[in-house]
Amino acid sequence: MPTPTDGAPPGSRRVRAWWARCVGAVAFAGALAGCPDLPGHRCATSRECGQGGVCERAGVCSFPVAACDSGRGYADQAAGDLAGTCVPSCDAAGGDAACLSGVCEAGQCVPDDEVRYVAEAGVDTAACTQADPCRTIARAIAARGARALVVVTPGTYVGSIEINPPAQADAPFDVWLIGARRPDGARPVVRASDGDGITIHRGGLAVRALEVHDGAAVTTSDTIDARDATRITISDSRLVAATGNALECHGCTVTVRRSEVRGDPQQGIWIEAGRDVELIGNTVTGNREGGLAITADRCVIGSNLIVGNGHTGSDVGGASVSCPLAHAFVHNTLSQNQAADPSVAAYRCLSGASAVNDGNLFDAAATAVTGCEHSYSLTTSGLLPGHDNRTATPGFVSPTDLHLRPDSPARGAASPTAPTQVDIDIDGEARRQGAGDIGADEIP
Repeated sequence: MPTPTDGAPPGSRRVRAWWARCVGAVAFAGALAGCPDLPGHRCATSRECGQGGVCERAGVCSFPVAACDSGRGYADQAAGDLAGTCVPSCDAAGGDAACLSGVCEAGQCVPDDEVRYVAEAGVDTAACTQADPCRTIARAIAARGARALVVVTPGTYVGSIEINPPAQADAPFDVWLIGARRPDGARPVVRASDGDGITIHRGGLAVRALEVHDGAAVTTSDTIDARDATRITISDSRLVAATGNALECHGCTVTVRRSEVRGDPQQGIWIEAGRDVELIGNTVTGNREGGLAITADRCVIGSNLIVGNGHTGSDVGGASVSCPLAHAFVHNTLSQNQAADPSVAAYRCLSGASAVNDGNLFDAAATAVTGCEHSYSLTTSGLLPGHDNRTATPGFVSPTDLHLRPDSPARGAASPTAPTQVDIDIDGEARRQGAGDIGADEIP
């Protein structure tokens, strides 16, 4: 196994020479699949690295090394201190931005020749490579290789995207749309000219670090419309609807993490007959007809900030959830939500006695929460049914900053023994397991 070595780059480990030395075209035990004829194994693209090689962000080729945690290492011929070391996991080194290709998957950088690229200055007659990007996302998907991995560089891209339509002759395939952020953190913008922003009929869709809008010209459009039996994963993104729901899903499996669902005229996330739903660490705010309307088999909804949704005529306020096979609504903060029926303004639980409602902070009276029992949760007045609940003023930093003050009564008041069922808080920071804080925010 690799052993730590003085002088190795931070986060890397020295690999024993017999693991990482190139011998002819194939390395010992399959550890390295290619042996490029490059001084110091320096590279500009993964194609230069040969079979199995990836051009890393450092501009040096790496190869598969089973003994490395990341699964990749640099050969003894690599330049400088990289020689014979493991490549740090790109997940730990900054995610997509740590990779020359702009795509980090399962801790490894995807080779750039497996990715298609879109740029505002691109043209659709191009090869869709980093050096020769195309102009539209639809063209990049059509030019896919073994996988439809598309990096969207900074800019605004107008036009609806339809994935695996019924008339498509090819078998359904999965699509990854990955935004490359600007230095100021702004995400690339995908904006429909009319209709839905993205419609997926079959297969799977992953959206990462994008801002997606529907088109304002059609009164029933949604930002993302997912049809039966599809799989949707959204992370680090922002969904904005001009006329419909931000995310509408019929019969699909959904994961949304660390994203924003803001200012929609209908409901923020609307799921009907869903399968498995995971909503973790999101901000859901300003959605006129309600924040979350979820009907699914199983759901985990945790560490979300659900604020300012609904109005005095809406059926849904902050959240309405029915997940009869497994229901976990934990460590959420709900504030300033409204509904036509004041008893569901904050939260309506429709899953019955098996539902887990734990560690939630309701900046509302207990009378605004309906259905199911609760534990280790807080309301501003009245007491929720269940056990170990409390009534107190939440102790937010301010009316507009719903992080907890150090003296908040929610601090350390969550269950001392039960696992939180969610790994991060609203800021993406790790949650304490046992005796953590009530609500979406975990005080450092």
